[in-house]
Amino acid sequence: MTEWITMIAVAMLAMVVGGIFMTALRRKDRMLYASNSFPVGRHDTGNLPRLAEAAITPRYLLGKKGTNPETQAVVSGASDIPDFVITDEAEIAGDPIGCAALGVASGTIPMVASEAIDIESVHFLVPAANGKVKALPTAAGTYYVIGKPMSSASGDGAALEVAHCSPNPVIVTE
Repeated sequence: MTEWITMIAVAMLAMVVGGIFMTALRRKDRMLYASNSFPVGRHDTGNLPRLAEAAITPRYLLGKKGTNPETQAVVSGASDIPDFVITDEAEIAGDPIGCAALGVASGTIPMVASEAIDIESVHFLVPAANGKVKALPTAAGTYYVIGKPMSSASGDGAALEVAHCSPNPVIVTE
């Protein structure tokens, strides 16, 4: 009789361990990855894991691929074509950060303005210095539109909500 109880207990334990193992296999796409191990494949929400190439503050700055384009990110400048919005801060180089791909990430994304932006008079946003955004200039040149403002910004460093798109070149002539 004791042998039967032992065998039943072992069988139940095996089912519990097997169930935990199968649950872990089904959830592997939602697991937290180590900062040196990036998942390759689909990112349904358009959010990509990267490592900061330098300290980054504040969050929601425009970014571009870093020295290692598959794993690193750096804040983009006014003349760069940004790839994403960096959604995290990084205290030091090598910190893991999230990056929302422009034109791919779902929903609107907050961004940081370099100037006051009025939602009623500004129709397109372009990259500004230090990963910030500004209104499409009227001066002649080629600019990359990255979205439309969905809220206003009071001035330099203020956050605003943006309906983003993949960077599109626009040539302004005088």
